[in-house]
Amino acid sequence: MVRSLRRDSAWTLDNYTDLGSTGGRSALLVTVWGGCRELGEAWPSTAAAIADLGVAVCLVVSRRPRSRALARVITRLDAAFILPLGVSAGGRLRFPHHPGARPLA
Repeated sequence: MVRSLRRDSAWTLDNYTDLGSTGGRSALLVTVWGGCRELGEAWPSTAAAIADLGVAVCLVVSRRPRSRALARVITRLDAAFILPLGVSAGGRLRFPHHPGARPLA
């Protein structure tokens, strides 16, 4: 926090005011604040899409298959959707110095 208030060995708020610009040579297409606003507008549709897909996968995976081939398909579908969740949680649990790590209870 203290470093963000210093520029060229002087105390200043310039680093924070620069977040409202696209950079010296237009390095960004939008300002940082504009990008945050766009993310805020996009999250409801993203959450709805994920929830819809999650419900559809749960309905398919929870059914009892009528054949062995269908059972293999359902097993692979289940693994395809569960594996990323396990990998991301495992990364947080195994590496305690990871920024998103949570202590084991």
